[in-house]
Amino acid sequence: MIGFIGAHRVGKTTLAKDLAKEFDLEFLETNVSGFLKEQGVDPKENLDFQARLKIQDSVLEFLAGQYAAATGIFIADRTPMDVAAYTLTDIQRATLGTIEERSVVERHFQRAVELTQLYFAQLIHVRPGIEIAETEGKAPSCLHYIRHFDYVAEGLVRALPHSIRVHGIAKHVIDHDRRIAICIRVIEDALDTIEAKASNTLH
Repeated sequence: MIGFIGAHRVGKTTLAKDLAKEFDLEFLETNVSGFLKEQGVDPKENLDFQARLKIQDSVLEFLAGQYAAATGIFIADRTPMDVAAYTLTDIQRATLGTIEERSVVERHFQRAVELTQLYFAQLIHVRPGIEIAETEGKAPSCLHYIRHFDYVAEGLVRALPHSIRVHGIAKHVIDHDRRIAICIRVIEDALDTIEAKASNTLH
């Protein structure tokens, strides 16, 4: 299936929604912010890394449930690699002091890759570029944090198996119609791969 990866406030949900309509596909709005709110977590809240990792593990399984419930080819506005990128973005030199802590993070990352391989044939990486505005209930609109996340996400998707196609929208491409046109070409080129993935994954 098709998933958008990128930091918050880069336009993933709008693109996914419009493209699902264009191709008459199921639009899967993951609404991670809503899930976090249900768990009593404010996306703007600063958590220690262990608490952040615990909630990110929960987010991965929340997404897995949403993907598994899809009845056809879908376009999602967030992928498991987004979750892994947020987790890794929060790591600092002193964060993982023990082998056990490092192993927990590695398991988290491998779970994100496993879910991505299971459910996605095409990822589209949306780079920061559009104007960033503060939004209630969303993660902070700190440009430097968003850029940090973006570089981490770019490295992660490059490490994915070649069976998962990845296309990046350049950061200077900020016009919505131009972004849509690029995504249409990408999806059309990947339709055979996407349909094959759907036939093996969806029941």
